[in-house]
Amino acid sequence: MLSFVALRLLSDPERVAPVAARFFLRLCCDLDLTKFKVIKTRNLMHSYGLNPFAATKALADLVAIGLLEPGPLSTKPVRQNTYRINPAYLLTREELEQHFSETRKQRERESLTPQDSR
Repeated sequence: MLSFVALRLLSDPERVAPVAARFFLRLCCDLDLTKFKVIKTRNLMHSYGLNPFAATKALADLVAIGLLEPGPLSTKPVRQNTYRINPAYLLTREELEQHFSETRKQRERESLTPQDSR
């Protein structure tokens, strides 16, 4: 799961263009980006409704802000760039469990506080 910092970054239109944010969210739905993967913009642009320039620019923007991390070149049939989500923007399982535990405790405390019955 993406960290809250990554989600805030994606929601900031001054730092991430809306096209790049949508492109990234679609990539997350279609690919497991926790490991380095080849992102073939030519194949994706048709399914995402982007022109080649917009897909390449969105990918470059995501790398420039640090959300995607470039990796080693793929050697399968043609050398291609690989990318993954920057691990700093991913929540670990322990962090996720801690967040849900804190949220549950807060809800329990709120339910125990007396409500103003006006």
